[in-house]
Amino acid sequence: MVEYVKLYYKLYERAKLLVNSLATTCIIIFTSIGLLIALYLVLARRADEQALTAIRQTEIYQRLCRRLDKLDRHYIGQILVEQTGVVVRTAFPEHIALSFYYIKEGVPVRNPAFARNIATLLQQDYALLAQKDCYRLRRYRIYRMNGMKEYGYSFTMTFGFKQAAYEKQRMYNLRIY
Repeated sequence: MVEYVKLYYKLYERAKLLVNSLATTCIIIFTSIGLLIALYLVLARRADEQALTAIRQTEIYQRLCRRLDKLDRHYIGQILVEQTGVVVRTAFPEHIALSFYYIKEGVPVRNPAFARNIATLLQQDYALLAQKDCYRLRRYRIYRMNGMKEYGYSFTMTFGFKQAAYEKQRMYNLRIY
């Protein structure tokens, strides 16, 4: 009986060491995987920031910003950013105020990341577009005639902000008469 207890104790000690080493190994593996993911995210963010900085310094983006700045007295209802260009629609009166096509501006190449980067830059450079209670950013799908699927980005004026802007515009019009 004593031999069985000694054998059981030896097996218990070996199993305890095995469990402890397995737990330690799992902790080391999962920690290293977490560190690798964090490193990848940091490098991806740095690459995105470099790409955004490079696009911000291009002449085409500067021209787009200059043309958007000319629309400062209008209430912009929607901004569509696609791989073909940027279209801006005003809220009142509702019409297309700006059609900025990349091919006409000298950029003939369609790049899927270019539209996303332009939308990100517009959101960073224009504070009103970044406010969630004023404009909503959404991604939408575009099917071209050749069957290709592309994505565009839309900044749309929210209902509450549109109502407030309309009331402000209406009060301004009432003062004139």
